[in-house]
Amino acid sequence: MQVYTLQPRTALEFLLAGQPYRPDADLCRADGFLDNSVQIVRAYDWMAAKLARQDMPPKPDALPVWVWHRFDSSRPDLRRHRPYAPGVLLELEVDPARVLLSDFDLWHAPLNATFLGTEKDSVAFDRKCEQRGYGDGGDFWQDTELTALVCDSWELCLDLDWHAPDWFGVPYRQKKIQGVMWEIRPEDLIRHRFYTGWKWRA
Repeated sequence: MQVYTLQPRTALEFLLAGQPYRPDADLCRADGFLDNSVQIVRAYDWMAAKLARQDMPPKPDALPVWVWHRFDSSRPDLRRHRPYAPGVLLELEVDPARVLLSDFDLWHAPLNATFLGTEKDSVAFDRKCEQRGYGDGGDFWQDTELTALVCDSWELCLDLDWHAPDWFGVPYRQKKIQGVMWEIRPEDLIRHRFYTGWKWRA
């Protein structure tokens, strides 16, 4: 499977030195990133747990590398989607068994801690929340049943054939498809391209 990922240039240094590159879990959980939002931590941990059921993590607190399988074109267009900071675009060829794919747009349901489903199912969930006293912005996460319903609904972002016409999602051919994997190995690397990042442009 061909995938692409935008990483700090140190990632390439690891690979060229013959070492696998893995995200630093401590940096990922540093102030200003994951630990500044309970719902973001919940979403990332949920995705990591799903990957762990498919491929064994290298260590218990590991966090995955995020990759693109398909964006607007076969690979990210750095002219249209300019990264913020300098880095390197890595083009990789990996065993599909190592990658968990998901729908980029539907992934925003876990990120925003919301229910994912058809209009009918979403309305039914909202009604159940209201009946239990959780209105708009209510913290339904303290309710075990509602929490299970929401987390179960996120499975749809892993189903690349799913969309709800006239409600949410798009057909497969129009999807932006992302993925997660535990590490980048030296033998995965096909080619690389450095980029500057728009913050550092004159």
